[in-house]
Amino acid sequence: MDADRGRDADEVMDARLRAAGERWRAADATAPIAAPALRRRRRWAPLLSAAALVIALITSGWLVLRPHSASPSSEHRPRPSAHLSGVVWRLTGGVAADGARRHAGASVLFTIRRGSFVAVDDCTVLAGLARADGGRLQILDLVVRERGCIDQVGMGLDPQARPVLAGPSTYSVSGRVLTLRKPGSGTLTFSVAPKSTPAPTLDVATITGRSWELHRAVEAGGRARAGSLAARLELRDDGSFTATDPCVTIKGDAAVDGNVLRFYNLIGRHKRCPYGAAVPTVEQMFSVSAGWAIAGNTLTLTERGIGRLIYDVIGTR
Repeated sequence: MDADRGRDADEVMDARLRAAGERWRAADATAPIAAPALRRRRRWAPLLSAAALVIALITSGWLVLRPHSASPSSEHRPRPSAHLSGVVWRLTGGVAADGARRHAGASVLFTIRRGSFVAVDDCTVLAGLARADGGRLQILDLVVRERGCIDQVGMGLDPQARPVLAGPSTYSVSGRVLTLRKPGSGTLTFSVAPKSTPAPTLDVATITGRSWELHRAVEAGGRARAGSLAARLELRDDGSFTATDPCVTIKGDAAVDGNVLRFYNLIGRHKRCPYGAAVPTVEQMFSVSAGWAIAGNTLTLTERGIGRLIYDVIGTR
């Protein structure tokens, strides 16, 4: 009897528990589920983190700030190539037509400006009109003027460099180096001269292309006399010359042969002049030949047994 009563109580309790569970599940299914609260992340937090990381890397020596490798420093950038014209070129060497290498004299310079070509060394001045096109260079209407020199060390304009410079030759510019080549004549190499180098000019004293006035005449015996404004000398680029004193005018042709002037095809004309105004040395000097030398703006003609004539460039006395 007691056992049956206990089983009944257990069944009643189970029924109650099942009913309570069903009511709880039903109520839980209809109730909204509350989502967990989300904290808003501040926008500047990542920036602070990145800044802290950079500071830590710099402090530890792992991060070194350098220029970008695609932008090399100016120290290592190659200089732009020079142009053929507008700069002063200095001869650095050459190769003769037979392949022999030649060293240049330090004074051989040339420049091309606005189509005009001028080249100088210690002894010679070259001038003309430059025609450069398609890697070819030619100097037209070339004029050769002698400055007068005793000796020149190394290769000079005349006769070694002149044939290549006059052209027609081919040229190439690489950086600051110019190379000129002419088949059968050789090769010349130039470099850009320092900025302090004066540009070659025709405004220098040369035996030709200048007008001279007599400053002093010295006879063979040593007797000297002052010159005269009427005593002048002009040697032209075409080879002709005119020499005058107050009493005579001499015309003819002159040729430069090293440091000697040789005179040809002479025509003399005497004219009335005051007594004692004649300079005998002038008429005698221009009869056959004379040695010549230029120092600054002064030209000296000398001939044994005759004496010396000392001229200055007109306007420089």
